[in-house]
Order: sequence, then C-alpha cells, then structure tokens
Amino acid sequence: MTPPAKSRRFRVALSFPGEHRPRVEKIAEALAVPLRRDEILYDRWYDAEFAKPHLGVSLPKLYRDESHLSVVFLCKEYEKDWCGLEWRALLDLIKRKEYDRLMLLRLDGIRPKAREHFAKADTLVQETGYHRRDPDLAELRPLCT
Repeated sequence: MTPPAKSRRFRVALSFPGEHRPRVEKIAEALAVPLRRDEILYDRWYDAEFAKPHLGVSLPKLYRDESHLSVVFLCKEYEKDWCGLEWRALLDLIKRKEYDRLMLLRLDGIRPKAREHFAKADTLVQETGYHRRDPDLAELRPLCT
C-alpha cells in the first residue's frame, strides 16, 4: 500500500541516466530553492544511502512509495539497468492509474527501442502530461508550490 502524500519522504524524485547528470543537477539545484534538499530525491545528495548493498531492492521503493512526484527524463540512455529498476517501480504507479505522480520528459528526439515498456510510455501522452520537448526549469517550478 502506498503511503499518503503527507507521509512520503520526498516531494520530487528525479530519475535519469548519468549521461545527463549536468543538466539534471541544474534542475535539482533550482528545485532546491523553493524546496529543501531533503525533499528532493537526487542521487548525489544521498551518497551514503545509495552505497548500500541492497540498493536494487530499496531504490524502487523510494520512487514508488516514498516520492510524491517522480520526474522521469526519458532518452536513449535511459535503457540502462539502474534506470530500468526505477522505471519498473514507476510502471506500478501507471498500473494503479496514479498519473498525477509522474512527469515524463524526453531529453532527446530518440525513442528508446530496447524495452517494450518504453514504447508504452508514448501511449501515455494524454493521460500523464508527457512532454515531447526538452524540459524547462519554468515547467518544474510550479510543482514546488
């Protein structure tokens, strides 16, 4: 069972491949102005927690159960194993029709092909507010109020 929003640890969780870290880090820092860092799940701010040997078990729970909103930066590099762990947790939200807890953003014009569930992401355009253009910090700021 998913905890109620008020009891979730994070207001925003960022899911992205490491190749886009410089850009996502700027977004995380911008979000930390209206929010506190401890309300944002950005991996570099939780190095000790992410160094645990069972991260493959605990990481999906952070996105699925402990975050109010997960911002997913889709791109060809998102097909990596670690992003796949996060994505499977986020698919649970989709299955439960908790679309308001997801923001899907595409960082490039390439459609990931390696996994069937990435193709399913394109079918969620109307239901989830999936953005087909590069994210802008102005789009994310209203989420912090």
